Amino acid sequence: MVKQTLEVTPLKIDDSLYACSSSNVVVSLDAETGRERWKFDPKIDPTEKPFPLCRGVAYFRATGVVGDCVERIYTNTIDARLIALDARTGRRCRDFGTNGEVSLLAGLGEVIKAIIFRRPLRP
Repeated sequence: MVKQTLEVTPLKIDDSLYACSSSNVVVSLDAETGRERWKFDPKIDPTEKPFPLCRGVAYFRATGVVGDCVERIYTNTIDARLIALDARTGRRCRDFGTNGEVSLLAGLGEVIKAIIFRRPLRP
């Protein structure tokens, strides 16, 4: 079983609070009531990663733009993706990368998976 922790710093923009879980699920909450507005699950497999964690999300407001994704929430995942979400709906911003995401591994060549060394506990 993979250990889950919550180490996020929430981000408050206007009347919304944005945060992410250790499994990289992003949530938008009503800042006054705590009611969930939307949730986005990037569908990561936490068993393949040694340290499931999300410390926070980023916000961007485009100027002079109308339509979807004027306000965006950016999140990165433990499987090395950068994802742009519409801050109001939680849907992917289709004009960002491919289907709203960019691989952070592109152009890096071979990527070696992390190895966790477990030492026996001392008596």
